[in-house]
Amino acid sequence: MNIDEIIENAQLKGRIIALDAQVETLTAEVRCLEAVIRSHERVDCLSVTSLKKQLVEADAENARLKAEVERLEKLEEYLQNTLNQYALDDMRLQAKVERLTKAGGDLVTWVLIMRHNNPNDIEDIRLVILNWNAAKEGKRS
Repeated sequence: MNIDEIIENAQLKGRIIALDAQVETLTAEVRCLEAVIRSHERVDCLSVTSLKKQLVEADAENARLKAEVERLEKLEEYLQNTLNQYALDDMRLQAKVERLTKAGGDLVTWVLIMRHNNPNDIEDIRLVILNWNAAKEGKRS
């Protein structure tokens, strides 16, 4: 070996050492990046698991709320029907009270007139009873 070859050989060995150092540095960086990627994968996996759990809980809550809305809608319909029935009953009862009140007033007037015209006639009491019974049944005498 001559001197030029020795120098070139030494230079190449120096470059190899430098390249080996760069390879070690790059290998360490790759390992570091792989560790970061693995930690992100774990975090992402945990995030996905957590989000799936939240989604299942939200779905369950949504189903519960839908069932509650359906129950309340049925209750509202029942209460509305009941209220309508009570309103109809109230109208019928008011009409009946009004009819009976008027019939009672008419009968009192009629009895007074009959008593005035026929003070000793017992038949008018029987007619009052018949008229009152007819009025209670919604009939006019």
